[in-house]
Amino acid sequence: MQLRGNDKTYPAGGRDIFTSTLHWGVSRLADRFWKTTRGRQIRHTDFTKGFHTFGIEWTKDYIFTYHNGRTYSVLWVGFLQQSLWNLGQFSNNGTLHPNPWAGSGNKNAPFDQPFYLSLSVQVGATNGYFPDSRIHKPWIDASPRAAADFWGAADSWYPTWGNGEDRAMVVRNVKMWQEGKC
Repeated sequence: MQLRGNDKTYPAGGRDIFTSTLHWGVSRLADRFWKTTRGRQIRHTDFTKGFHTFGIEWTKDYIFTYHNGRTYSVLWVGFLQQSLWNLGQFSNNGTLHPNPWAGSGNKNAPFDQPFYLSLSVQVGATNGYFPDSRIHKPWIDASPRAAADFWGAADSWYPTWGNGEDRAMVVRNVKMWQEGKC
């Protein structure tokens, strides 16, 4: 799950929108994340105005994400109808990618093995997440100096980040449990 720290007036989405995304593919360049991405927007406020529950339920039959309770579904990816190999249509695009999950025998591959939970704060991106056409973006995605360009403009963006917890990812708690083998 990810969200931007931008003000909610930011044209590409701000602190009032978050998305749930599964990243999967036969290679990093063939990531089919757009087939398993959904978002949720909250009205009249944003995600910095209090604590929220972001959940994921992961079984052999589906992966399901939610916000502030299971009734507020965000992303549902079922594995019973088709495998991710078929959903990704890797064999239909004329490439020679072999199915890396063929030996698994499970439709939920590659999500049929243990993964790690990672909480992080990320600044910027060069993959289109912050479109080049947006006002006040101090770097161009294709620039070999994108990170240096971003840092060179710190006088313009750093003051907008607030102070203390206003510019931090504050986590009250993290809970994980496993009900069985995925």
